[in-house]
Amino acid sequence: MKEKHIYIIGSKGIPAKYGGFETFVEELTAHQSNKNLKYHVACLSNGIQENFNHNDADCFNISKKNIGPANAIYYDLAALKYSLKEIVEKKNHRNGGKQEKTTKIHEFIINV
Repeated sequence: MKEKHIYIIGSKGIPAKYGGFETFVEELTAHQSNKNLKYHVACLSNGIQENFNHNDADCFNISKKNIGPANAIYYDLAALKYSLKEIVEKKNHRNGGKQEKTTKIHEFIINV
């Protein structure tokens, strides 16, 4: 079976330090039994840019901006942008470098 990639955005990330959704993501990745699933988790960061691995999930950092309550919206959009860019790059790589068509939402988010 082909490996499937699942991108989780909207939580503060793992390891879980906050509440319900973060704990759910922590438990989901910790008890993964299907090795054909690869999780990618957005993590809120205070400036750290390196990706890391936790519970065999690829965790990617999104830097926090000092913009008050709007940071939640920025964080979700930045995580979505990162995820979509990585998905398109993976598809292009599988297609032997042939450029994959993007969706309108992808083009919008990449250009924000």
